[in-house]
Amino acid sequence: MVDTQPRQVLTCLFLLALVLNLLVLIIYPPLLSNGEFQIGQSYRWWPLTLNLINGRGYAICTAYFPFCGPGDQPTASMEPVPVLFFGAIALLTHQSLLAACFGEILANLTLMAAVYTLTRQLAGNRTALLAAGLWATYLPALKLIPQISGDLVGAALLALALVCFLRAQTSQRWAGWIGSGLFLGLAIQSRSALLILAPVLFLGLLAEGTLQAHTRLTKFLKYLLPALTLLGLVIATQLPWIIRNLKTFHSPILGTTLTGYVLYRHNYILGENHFLHIVGADEALGMMKTFLAQHPELGKSTTEVEMNSAFQADALKIIRAYPARYLALSLYRFFPLWFNWGVDQAYGNQPTIPTYLLMVEQAILFFAALRGAWLTGKRSWPLWTGIMAVTMAYMAFNAQLRYLVPVLPFVISLAAIGFSDWLMKLTASPHERNPATH
Repeated sequence: MVDTQPRQVLTCLFLLALVLNLLVLIIYPPLLSNGEFQIGQSYRWWPLTLNLINGRGYAICTAYFPFCGPGDQPTASMEPVPVLFFGAIALLTHQSLLAACFGEILANLTLMAAVYTLTRQLAGNRTALLAAGLWATYLPALKLIPQISGDLVGAALLALALVCFLRAQTSQRWAGWIGSGLFLGLAIQSRSALLILAPVLFLGLLAEGTLQAHTRLTKFLKYLLPALTLLGLVIATQLPWIIRNLKTFHSPILGTTLTGYVLYRHNYILGENHFLHIVGADEALGMMKTFLAQHPELGKSTTEVEMNSAFQADALKIIRAYPARYLALSLYRFFPLWFNWGVDQAYGNQPTIPTYLLMVEQAILFFAALRGAWLTGKRSWPLWTGIMAVTMAYMAFNAQLRYLVPVLPFVISLAAIGFSDWLMKLTASPHERNPATH
């Protein structure tokens, strides 16, 4: 049935995914405060969304900026595309938080379709169905359903960008390159860390063109023009956000104003004896008090931009003072980023059996994805270079598995290819395994 009726199998997988997504919402209804099952991002994103649609502007006051009170103030701490997405849902549903979570389900199902499409382009229907099944039951994605954040939205847009990118590589149609640039730009406006993928894909296309072109300029231009188109569209999609921030804060902020805070929070520990750990919420509160005591020049008139600059300046001073320790801490962050190692303890919780099962699952997927990347080689370079780039970007700042969600669909796709290869070898006859002995 898998080979003869792939559409029916895919339909069943979508129904399974929908049921699992709905079950998650039933068991863990959306909350505005931190819950046992969720990180608790709704308390930031949802009030900002409601402020926007109720005419109070793109404004919110959070603990990251202690001088922003007492009312809401203009912010650039969260990317705009998820806010606009959930804002549209809120306008249509009388500001229903539950309806917004259905938007998360839509993003997750879109991701499943993209995982299927990406894998089919690389390895055929059977492996693509396996990848879709893996994503349908993938716990890190399901855990994000009850909360409002930019993770699944950004991941869906990035996956669509890569679907267009791989198709354009094969067809050389401009619609694919244009779609890739637009979706990537929107993904960056959902998760600003994904900005690193713009130069990665641009340079990757140029490298591909160089390898293919040899001495013929016309062949190189065949790759140069799509690369410039992609990069130009990414830049164009960032301009409205940059212009808005320039008008609001008199600073052309690219990304968010939380960059400095995150860099300082997770690297201020470099001077301590036990610096190899994740800085949890309680520790961060103490860090904030100490930071403010060290900066009496900061006060009620301090803006987000000024606070971001102060955090960033101190963080860079500490990193320059302890470069070897910073490198060690960045390497250590690979483990919480990929396996959530030490994250529960950092937030005052004890690891449970599901926590360890998740680590085992991630380890299996990691090695299967390595096998899949090896088998597909240069055909899948946009996927594995994207995974590597985002991994290294977060290792430099902060790390827990949730942040890796935008590239986890690529991990699942490559892992499905690796699993398929292992399964073929396990089920092959002795003659097929070693034909030279027969």
